[in-house]
Amino acid sequence: MYRAIAMLCLFIGLTGCMTLPPPQGQTSSASFVGDSGSVHVTEVVVSVPLDEKSDQFRNLHVSFSAIINARKISSADRYDVEAIIRRSRTRLSSRIVADVNARGVVTVKDLPELRKVLVADAQSAFDSVFSKWTRADVFTVDIVITSIFFTDGSVGRNERAGRFWW
Repeated sequence: MYRAIAMLCLFIGLTGCMTLPPPQGQTSSASFVGDSGSVHVTEVVVSVPLDEKSDQFRNLHVSFSAIINARKISSADRYDVEAIIRRSRTRLSSRIVADVNARGVVTVKDLPELRKVLVADAQSAFDSVFSKWTRADVFTVDIVITSIFFTDGSVGRNERAGRFWW
């Protein structure tokens, strides 16, 4: 009797902790339609010169997100993937800043090509971290750019207000 109860509890526990890939080639319920998950990774802001002769700058804003999907049935959780994504933000941001700074002047006409380069480099920066996880083969993670735009040089991060007592 105890063995049957233990097996039932084990079955219920495991079914609630499984990551399942969506069914392939057939219609399915709403919980399997679309991506398993997505996470906003970061927004990178880089100051770029207006032209080669000017000392004026404008800000290039690039927002990255990650699309997460399961490849196979596993006890690995997509929340583990999200945690790895959060921990790789600094590495990804650093790579993007270096890429944009190396280009120098960036114009609106450059954005389609720049978008491709930045996505490839961001994916590479993430993959270098993600591939070290023992369960990386269970998930696909695609880094995408969700927005890219310019603002003038006066727009930037607000300085943090100090406390009123110091």
